[in-house]
Amino acid sequence: MSAAVSIFFIPIVFGGIGVALGFSERRVNTTQGTILIIASIVCGILGVIIGASVGSATYGM
Repeated sequence: MSAAVSIFFIPIVFGGIGVALGFSERRVNTTQGTILIIASIVCGILGVIIGASVGSATYGM
């Protein structure tokens, strides 16, 4: 869930939360934890890119 939120709201924070939750889930279920870690990293990077492009278009930089 935090991976999806990181696309639109504060990607650095929510991406980091997703990675931390992925590591804690990895103790219980290795596959789901790894998927959560990868999804959080990808969505965090995607959120930063989308935020930069929207900011550039909005503020004309």
